[in-house]
Amino acid sequence: MRRTIIAGAALTASLAFAASAQADSVSVDGFKGFTEGNVNGQFGWSSSGDYDQRIVDVKGDKKLRISNARTSGAFADMTFSNPVHNPASEINANNVLVNEFTFQAPQNYVPGLALTISPDDGHGGRMSRVRLEDSEAGVKVTFADSTFEDQLLATVSREGVHSIKIETTFVKGDDNDVVRIFIDGNLAIRGGSWENYYREWEERNPGAVDRLIIRTAGIAAPATLGGGFLIDDVTSTSSHVDNPAPLHPVVLPQGPKGETGDAGAKGEQGPKGEPGATVLIPSAPLGATVSTLHGNTLRTIHAPKLKDMKFVSVKASLRGKRLSVKGRAVKVDLRSRPAGNYDVQMTAKYRKRGNLVTVRSLRTLKVTL
Repeated sequence: MRRTIIAGAALTASLAFAASAQADSVSVDGFKGFTEGNVNGQFGWSSSGDYDQRIVDVKGDKKLRISNARTSGAFADMTFSNPVHNPASEINANNVLVNEFTFQAPQNYVPGLALTISPDDGHGGRMSRVRLEDSEAGVKVTFADSTFEDQLLATVSREGVHSIKIETTFVKGDDNDVVRIFIDGNLAIRGGSWENYYREWEERNPGAVDRLIIRTAGIAAPATLGGGFLIDDVTSTSSHVDNPAPLHPVVLPQGPKGETGDAGAKGEQGPKGEPGATVLIPSAPLGATVSTLHGNTLRTIHAPKLKDMKFVSVKASLRGKRLSVKGRAVKVDLRSRPAGNYDVQMTAKYRKRGNLVTVRSLRTLKVTL
């Protein structure tokens, strides 16, 4: 996710590769052929900023060593893997991108060591985020999907090599892309992409993605200089699937039960059969209890009142869809919604001393059974 708009980038990528679907894969096996030192410019990789990354030799194998000893809020000069030839998006011929890599932690715990890895369009247009953070208990692996909240998936041992796979399936429409994260071959979570961020906050469709961005941002950890994680076996593969299933399939309510038909005529008695073996059949449940939703599902929330600021207007959305607003009041209709949390994003404008100020906030509403 980035905070600036790069006009035309998404459209250019889409037109260039929308002609035909074709499986496409690029990989780095042990960084063979790479020269020790800066990865920038080697075999399609880039890293033009002043970051602590190097190709190093580890017992005869080349690996990418990277830390967050130096950080910035930039995107375009971060470390990017080599791209596939056919990017994936909702409108491209290819609509699936699978990014895989392995990582190894330092032998000893390094306080402050952390980085994020995301599917990206090459300009900082991320679609989700996996975060690796060192801790005394091991490496914490967290994931931020469409909720934008880091969810702890696992804390893996610092011993040995671990694998991460990010599988992004782009489904046409709002709030229905599917992102699956696998850790060491096991499915850890299924969530959504950041597609609605671009539509709601940047007012455009997300771009086509074709690579990984390895980002070192936030608070720098100078003690990690010359250390960090070892990254290897980086692979990106784009492909096409027909009619991918959305993140939230539409489940229509069951129709009313039809009338019972007339009883048919009694048939003739059949011949007596041979005696069969005795079979014990476990009893079936008598029936399931149908739960109903409880609580207020038609709600009104308000844009915040801010001291010394005059309210001007507010926009609000729920999962990419605009909500009705009147003044500061935002109407949220959660009727017929399944139980769970619902995040309402609000962008309010205020005037302060003649200047227009934009304030973004998030309200979470909950529906329970």
